[in-house]
Amino acid sequence: PTPSPTPPPTPAPVSLPSNPTSISCGNSYQYCVQNANDRWQPRLCVPDDGSYTVTVHTCGYSGTLEDTQIFGPCANDDNQNACVALGLSTGRSPGRQSHCTAANVMGPGACFNDVSIGAWGTETGCATINVVCNLVSSPSSPPPTPSPTPPPTPSPTPPPTPSPTPPP
Repeated sequence: PTPSPTPPPTPAPVSLPSNPTSISCGNSYQYCVQNANDRWQPRLCVPDDGSYTVTVHTCGYSGTLEDTQIFGPCANDDNQNACVALGLSTGRSPGRQSHCTAANVMGPGACFNDVSIGAWGTETGCATINVVCNLVSSPSSPPPTPSPTPPPTPSPTPPPTPSPTPPP
């Protein structure tokens, strides 16, 4: 016989949203850590109009992940000072938000294949990562004007010397 009362059914495991496979400059992405020590590893390519520095951060997020951590292309855990400097020290656990800038400058159209985002320790849940790319140099930029500026070429240009040159 079935014991009385019947125990409730075991709830189905909660499935978190899947993470995007690629990310781009100037955007924010929700990411989820489903299992302890999981890392999200999207591909990040910079625009092809110049060289960029890349900053990633979780400042100001309001997800369910208590303590975010960045493992690549730079590494950081708990950078509240950087978040305060951005005016983004709000949201969930502001002292446990991460912020860092990759040491390497990315050339035009280059890609990071070592982006790795997750959580500290065995935490799970969802948070938001922000991707900021700052243009360092543009290949289409003209060379800088020398200083001091050389004198202008006379106008009109003097006529050429006759050829052959007459003897003195």
